Amino acid sequence: MKRFLKQFLLFSILPVAVFLITSIIYADGFIDPFYLRFTTPKQQNLIIGTSRAAQGILPSVLKSNLNKDFYNYSFTVSHSPFGEAYYNSIIRKLNKRTKDGIFIISVDPFSITSHYDNDGKESFVNEKMIEKQMTVSMNPNIEFIIKNGLSPWRAIFSHHKIVKNEITFLHKDGWMEVKYPWTAEKYKTNLEVKMKDYRKNQMNRKRSSHRVYYLKKTIQSLQKYGKVYLVRIPTAKEMYDLENDLLPNFNYRIQEIADQYKVPYIDCSKDFSIYQTTDGNHLFHPSAKRFTQALCDSIVSSR
Repeated sequence: MKRFLKQFLLFSILPVAVFLITSIIYADGFIDPFYLRFTTPKQQNLIIGTSRAAQGILPSVLKSNLNKDFYNYSFTVSHSPFGEAYYNSIIRKLNKRTKDGIFIISVDPFSITSHYDNDGKESFVNEKMIEKQMTVSMNPNIEFIIKNGLSPWRAIFSHHKIVKNEITFLHKDGWMEVKYPWTAEKYKTNLEVKMKDYRKNQMNRKRSSHRVYYLKKTIQSLQKYGKVYLVRIPTAKEMYDLENDLLPNFNYRIQEIADQYKVPYIDCSKDFSIYQTTDGNHLFHPSAKRFTQALCDSIVSSR
């Protein structure tokens, strides 16, 4: 009986060990757009927001200018609008021993709005993924792998195919790089598709007091651990105009919040002629580097 138990344990432990070792060694930014964000340690300096921030703010540039390690904990407009789910996830990711951290919170009209029939208390399907993910700093993250159908682990064994086909790469510092072959023709097509999608699916929204409440709560909570900066990342002129149609007084409302909590608001929304986007919404990675450098300059000058 003892021999049987030993053999049983051996054959049970071996697959688990292989699973863990393989996940740690081979999981990288190609296998999943979010997985690595939940495997890195708790952080002292965070970038917070939607996909604009995920692609548009580079921790490496911040580090070289501000002498701090930053982590980009931004997801997408459907995963991480301001709300209870994202707020709790941010607090889990935060190193509570932080004393002089820097927290960059990216704001845009879509992150504080909800559909007309409610006040932002809905949970998008993707938002629920953030809500249900309890462990955010474990490597390998067994919870994430199991809850997401083992897809990241399966992807490891077809890694060469993923590298060949995917254009997105999640860096270890949380920056989502889009390896986009930019051309004027391709950009025009992407812009038309993006604007059509936003006009159809995003304009039936209104300002949400629920989401504004969690934006304020995020600012207030992070101020206990360091300095908070609000920033509006530039887009294409077409997206800027659409956002003004959605929330004409957005900048005024954000400035009110900034004044309330005595934090800087760095509004770059009118810089659409300076930077290049891939689709009207997200900065092209060379422009993202230049924008992050400009953001560093603004942070330094605001001190």
